[in-house]
Amino acid sequence: MMLDSPVLAGLSPDYFAPSAFAVEVRAGEGCTGAIIEGDVLIAEERSCALHDDLVIVREADAYVLMRAFRVGCRVRYLSMCGGEGMWGGPDRLLGVVVRQIRQY
Repeated sequence: MMLDSPVLAGLSPDYFAPSAFAVEVRAGEGCTGAIIEGDVLIAEERSCALHDDLVIVREADAYVLMRAFRVGCRVRYLSMCGGEGMWGGPDRLLGVVVRQIRQY
């Protein structure tokens, strides 16, 4: 993992799992609440998400932050910024968020 964001300054790459990657929340995403622009989310590549996990999902030509909800044996991804959700599988799931880092 490359730690070139100022938010990650001082963290050792050894702190993260080899399958981890970082995503910075862009300005203008329209999200409100616990996740705000400038936050760095650390995610780990996984083949499945558990109920209520924050996940990074492939959607058309972009990667989107969503929340996973288990409905029986299926998973429904719901947008953090409103809008319609989507049914998903391992082919859409890029990673599960395991840590949020914010620079104050």
